[in-house]
Amino acid sequence: MRIGVIGGGASGMMAAITAARAGAQVTIIEHTARVGKKILSTGNGKCNFTNQNLSKGDYNGNHPSFAEPALKVFDNQKTLLFFEDCGMAVTCKRDGYYYPHSGQASTLLNVLRFQLDVLNIRIETECYIDTIQKKDGKFYLGGREKKFVFDKLILACGGNAAPATGSDGSGYKLAKMLGHRIVKPLPVLTYVRSKDACLKELAGVRAGAQVSLYVDGTLIQTEEGELQLNKDNVSGIPVFQFSHAAIRALDQKKKVAVVIDFLPHEDIEFLLNKMENHLKIIYNNIPASEVFSAIVNKKVSQAIFRRASVPFDKEMGKLSQKELGRVVSLIKAFPLEVCSYPGFEAAQATMGGVDTNEINPHTMMSEKVEGLYFAGEIMDIDGRCGGYNLQWAWSSGYVAGCHSAAGEVTCYESINVK
Repeated sequence: MRIGVIGGGASGMMAAITAARAGAQVTIIEHTARVGKKILSTGNGKCNFTNQNLSKGDYNGNHPSFAEPALKVFDNQKTLLFFEDCGMAVTCKRDGYYYPHSGQASTLLNVLRFQLDVLNIRIETECYIDTIQKKDGKFYLGGREKKFVFDKLILACGGNAAPATGSDGSGYKLAKMLGHRIVKPLPVLTYVRSKDACLKELAGVRAGAQVSLYVDGTLIQTEEGELQLNKDNVSGIPVFQFSHAAIRALDQKKKVAVVIDFLPHEDIEFLLNKMENHLKIIYNNIPASEVFSAIVNKKVSQAIFRRASVPFDKEMGKLSQKELGRVVSLIKAFPLEVCSYPGFEAAQATMGGVDTNEINPHTMMSEKVEGLYFAGEIMDIDGRCGGYNLQWAWSSGYVAGCHSAAGEVTCYESINVK
């Protein structure tokens, strides 16, 4: 059984390793100079490769439940077992994020490369595939001065995100050649832009906050974590987590806004009472904006006072109840209108891709072309920030590799190199 895997990223390597363990003769075709380049940039170079908490609710797409069968077959625990069996020590941070114990993404990549070596998986780098044809039960591939023939084919070409690493969307063209529909690819796990003038004075602020996403005035999602404010955008993990919904809405020309709670664990009535009956008394003659800078970042305090139309130098004791109410309300709900999003070069992942209605979720095989399989980001599935996209690469790669080689997947088996 000769199996071709187009794409030498995380899902492609997992698919190749799995198929080779099942006894297939496997070739990886990668159009960059080396396999796994994108892995080196994940988790800020530390490679957050899975998460302690895993559910189908951590994934998005036009049909997010598509991911569930593969995640059940090869879940986070089986991912840990796979890498530990391959010799990699792992560590779990307090947030439930798993990393190589070395703290280096190169460790995980090396482990995968070792497996490619011991399994005698052929690797063709700097090889571009321009044509694919299915004829007489086989796949005929043509590239620049190279041709291949395979019994089965796995497309694991990735999406559009971080094109400098090789994810340039070229796999969509190949999928279209074989009759598949592509859901419009958009960047995800990235920041969103705002033209609000206050961001210029808030630039550089990092603050623990709760951030809520509104689309056409309706609350869609709320996330909490470290927020990063820049001169023309809002970033940080909370924004990444709702970027799928925000960017999809912007693409549909809907009105998008974020509302920031700079003190998410303080009740507004408690804050008002504390200001009125305590801080106004003990800091009677001190400028109110200075007093509030003891509660939130000084830049945030000044931006709030400006928006509340309260002079910076107005003494704490002279704040009216209405002025105090406006300031406290803005601490708890500071709105920013979102106008746009960046390109793929600033994104960690891609939403959209090959329509999952045309793929069997239990086997990853095409419903249109027998013997054609898909793995990873090329499909219309994207995960939350926190190792979920790499987990999807491992899960979908494992299922595609097993079914392309053997046709049946029941559970993960420890290493038995054939």
